[in-house]
Amino acid sequence: MSKLMHAFRKLGKGALVFCSLLLGLFILGTFWPQLIIFGQVGTIATSFWNLHVLILAVIFAIISVVLLRKNSTWLNKSLVVLNGLTILGSGALLGNQIQTAHQYDTQINWGQYLSGQVDMGTPNEKQSVIYTRQGGKTLKLQVTMPKKKAKSYKPVFMIHGGGYMAGSRNQQPSWVNYYQSKGYVVFDVDYHLASKSQHPWKQAPTDIALAIQYVQQRAAKYHVNMDKMVIAGSSAGGGIALQTAYGISDDTISVKGLPTPKAVVAIYPGSDPYALWHGNSSLLGMKGNICDKYYIGGSPDQYPERYAQVSPSRHITRNTPATLIVAGKNDHVIPYQGQQEFAQQLSRKNVAHKLVTLPYSDHFFDMAGGSVGSQIARQQATNFLNKHNR
Repeated sequence: MSKLMHAFRKLGKGALVFCSLLLGLFILGTFWPQLIIFGQVGTIATSFWNLHVLILAVIFAIISVVLLRKNSTWLNKSLVVLNGLTILGSGALLGNQIQTAHQYDTQINWGQYLSGQVDMGTPNEKQSVIYTRQGGKTLKLQVTMPKKKAKSYKPVFMIHGGGYMAGSRNQQPSWVNYYQSKGYVVFDVDYHLASKSQHPWKQAPTDIALAIQYVQQRAAKYHVNMDKMVIAGSSAGGGIALQTAYGISDDTISVKGLPTPKAVVAIYPGSDPYALWHGNSSLLGMKGNICDKYYIGGSPDQYPERYAQVSPSRHITRNTPATLIVAGKNDHVIPYQGQQEFAQQLSRKNVAHKLVTLPYSDHFFDMAGGSVGSQIARQQATNFLNKHNR
């Protein structure tokens, strides 16, 4: 029995050492995003669950102190120091998150944060309709009506992310629920996805435009005021949202007669395909320029006209809709510098916009629906739309 207990103690000690090191590396990676693997995993993990990391570090520190008092070995001392540093690091990050939330007028719901639910959904076929058949492909949009009845609603067209190569409608249910709670009819749209042989740089925004046309022709059925239209998207979907909205506003999109959107809500969007190609970005083995290669077909040198068409900054006019951009400063997929430069271009053209920056946050910071980044993004969307889409 004593041998068995000794084996369990050794196993428990090993688990404590492993978990303590893991948490410490997560925090180190958040402060040092260039760190291989942990610079990427750490920023994602702490974007979602930094408070969880802090709580675990405190528990591990208490256990380490108890072990140290029983046996003052170098390993026990090292565990106390390691967990103490992790507490300091995660505490500093949490303090930064709270400060950022305060800066952006957001009251953090800690119950929602601690629930830690991953925001991933699948299409609801009962709420979905076919809006077009193009190139042998049937495309659908999912309709979510507000719970509160009214004579007229505002429409929002949501465009999912997935590197232009993957994803589907209703990919982020928390955003659907958010817009629904604000009285919007949510039209969550599928579009042509990229592959090695298919590069839908022109087709994807046309798909969204056709979805808008479909709803416009049925505005009475859905009780929507198309003059209050919003286009929203995340990641690749954010890039397509900008491409579509700006293409409508400068009349370069192939589908004509559409209302100009009142606003665009772009969450860590592909706002600058040039920066994505040249940025040498990578997340868990997936390089950012692969997205351009699949979506556009190759490099800017190979396809300068395509890049000019895809780049939202090339379509900024006095009619460009108000634009909200929310981005993580440690984004490993879409270079943050590209978001800054895009915002500067909007400033130079006097377009109403706002760039919301989340320090230490990575791509997918809103994959946990209750994360601090998610809550800030939704509050900023509320403020922005209240101002620009009354």
